[in-house]
Amino acid sequence: MTNLTYYFCIGICFLFACKSQKQTESGSNTQTDVRLVESIPSTASNLDFELIQDGMYCGYNETGDLLIQDADAWKSLWSKVGSNQIPPPDLPVVDFSTHMVLASFMGPQNSGGYALKISKVQSDNNTAYVTVSHRKPGPECFVTDAITQPYCIVTIKRENINTAAFLIKEEVNDC
Repeated sequence: MTNLTYYFCIGICFLFACKSQKQTESGSNTQTDVRLVESIPSTASNLDFELIQDGMYCGYNETGDLLIQDADAWKSLWSKVGSNQIPPPDLPVVDFSTHMVLASFMGPQNSGGYALKISKVQSDNNTAYVTVSHRKPGPECFVTDAITQPYCIVTIKRENINTAAFLIKEEVNDC
């Protein structure tokens, strides 16, 4: 009976910890009018972007796409991204008076072989349209037996952008 009580208490603590974390993240100014789209307007023009970092492992364990427009939100996100590293990586410098950050996270995957890449950024009517490719391994692929969290973070110039729309393209690698 004591084992059952112990596991029950651990489960309750876990639930409250998860709920508390969600409330904190939703209260921050990390995400500003971000949505998913199925297509990009034909009138959209290409925007230059610069890679900050991408990879297979990070401490940010959620699936999602973000538009970061201020230094506090950037610092908060970066601390989560690097939370799995000791020592944590230095915060990349972003001048938010002229630039903003776009980030895409695939969330935890059960093996290697997954990849995420921001391949194109375009703009139209004050919206940044971000094309993201999500690659997953095919059934015949040999992959590492490790949990991965593919992600990609880039900067763009502000250029009157105040919203972001992400187009996700799913791809399968047949090895």
